[in-house]
Amino acid sequence: MYGLENTGGIKMNSVIISLVSEQTIPNTLFIKNMKREDTNYIFISTKSMEDKNKTNNIIKAADIESEKCNIIIVLPDDLKKIKEKLESMKLDYEKKILNITCGTKIMSLAVYEYLLKYNPDMYYLSLGKKEMLKIHPYPVSTIGLKQDLTLHEYLCSCGIEYSASKHFYGKNKCEYMLSNYEEYFNIISRTRDLRNENWVKNRFNNNKLIDLTSEKCMEKLEITASKETVQFQELFRSLNFNIKEINKYEMEFIIGGWLEEYTYLLIKNKIILIEENILKGVNVIRNDVRNEIDVLFIRNNALFIIECKTHLFAGEQRNLLADTIYKQNSLKNEFGLLVNSRIITCDEDIKKSGLDRAENFNIKVITRKDLMSINNFHAKIIGEA
Repeated sequence: MYGLENTGGIKMNSVIISLVSEQTIPNTLFIKNMKREDTNYIFISTKSMEDKNKTNNIIKAADIESEKCNIIIVLPDDLKKIKEKLESMKLDYEKKILNITCGTKIMSLAVYEYLLKYNPDMYYLSLGKKEMLKIHPYPVSTIGLKQDLTLHEYLCSCGIEYSASKHFYGKNKCEYMLSNYEEYFNIISRTRDLRNENWVKNRFNNNKLIDLTSEKCMEKLEITASKETVQFQELFRSLNFNIKEINKYEMEFIIGGWLEEYTYLLIKNKIILIEENILKGVNVIRNDVRNEIDVLFIRNNALFIIECKTHLFAGEQRNLLADTIYKQNSLKNEFGLLVNSRIITCDEDIKKSGLDRAENFNIKVITRKDLMSINNFHAKIIGEA
């Protein structure tokens, strides 16, 4: 089949015809698997989709030259007018390849009927499967996809700009925090409260350091007993952080960033082998709307969004789950249909009603116990448990 087999070095003048709709991933994935140096592209779209920049997002994500692309705008639900508009297509190519996965039903029907006389190769991609159906010429056959999308290609296809944290403190520090989290829980909670003080935020925003032994900090941290003082100093000494000169990223690591980094490292080392397909501390922007995502990765062309919360307090469980459910549903249209959501927490005492509610929305909750067992973690992350 063209695009998936060795053609023996023979170049074929070809065109890929794609129907454009809200979901851009099927078109980007199809083009990545089928494009060749001599390929040209026709995108059949609508005014609504072009206003949303859908075709340009596909062109950019698939890394194809805009000079090789032609966009035909049609009315999405007018069979007769769509066929009339298709008459403008230049189809003097040896090979005509149609991806009929996207577009409205009327668009698919019109294009299918119009192109039959040209005897094209027609394909349909099944969401969630690493394969596509070749539905014409007969007989119908199943063809495996040899190339997956990278995380960058996926986000680019969705029209998403992003940046990610470059600050890492290493596996040993993360494991130390995981093993000693309960012992340091009160100190971490007070440090988080201190981090939320406006004067602290202002200092960090101006790239200034904080002396946690200062009277102002110690008063907020409420560290009075000698045992707490020793424990406080022990935590920072164990992490090799200078308690008198703490920067923004070190404090964020202590109050929860360690769980984000530990999750990132587990996934990268045990599930994802290609570093470019996983990010942590991600800021994503689409249509001027900004969202923060703790860990983001792609596997088998499906996106995984992970929220890391060191602790779910009894009074906050409902709000956290509600917020995550709302976030997942709102991001589905932004990130495509194959989006998986996970919550990772050190808390073990989570009400069954909360877990059931999360499960109803396909959100898996992963606890500290799961983090300590790589088999449980792997299964729950990728959805096998």
